[in-house]
Amino acid sequence: MPGASGSRSRSRADGPSRRQYFRVRTRLRIRHRVLAAAEIEASCLEIEAAGRSGGAPVDPRLLAHLERIESKLDRLLALVGPARAEPLGSLETREVEISGAGLRMAARPRPPVGSSILIEFLLPGSSVPVRAIGVVRRHVEPTVPGAAPEIAVAFRAIHDADRQSLVHFSLEAERCRLRARSIDERPVA
Repeated sequence: MPGASGSRSRSRADGPSRRQYFRVRTRLRIRHRVLAAAEIEASCLEIEAAGRSGGAPVDPRLLAHLERIESKLDRLLALVGPARAEPLGSLETREVEISGAGLRMAARPRPPVGSSILIEFLLPGSSVPVRAIGVVRRHVEPTVPGAAPEIAVAFRAIHDADRQSLVHFSLEAERCRLRARSIDERPVA
């Protein structure tokens, strides 16, 4: 999988610090916003019920047009005032570490630990965004001077088809990484 690197896989059955899914570091077009308390349950139900477009083909031109409309609506909602939900904002490409269980990404400002956030991102090769509700589990301080602080987010609600797409992406990225490593480690004849 182009753009993906480094992963780890562990099983939760092996203990509390063990992982259930592969994690991969990659660059994704992604956006997020903090959800108000009144939005959380309805958003979770909507995501779990609707998921993606149900497999129906979607014209990429229509998606681009709808994204522009959504961006304009977000700006209008932002003008209404602070009593309304914050706009989701447009998708921006960021480095993330992602798995079927959650993700880690840079976030300024960082939402407080325990906050619920709406996340939308595009997996490589897809024109339909994955939507999920996540809970900020911890703040991660940058190890490189000048780097943005990160948040670690556990998915609270994600449609099963979206999680499967994410798991497939992670496994494919791991296969590519292992192939590249085995080619690099071959002795030169």
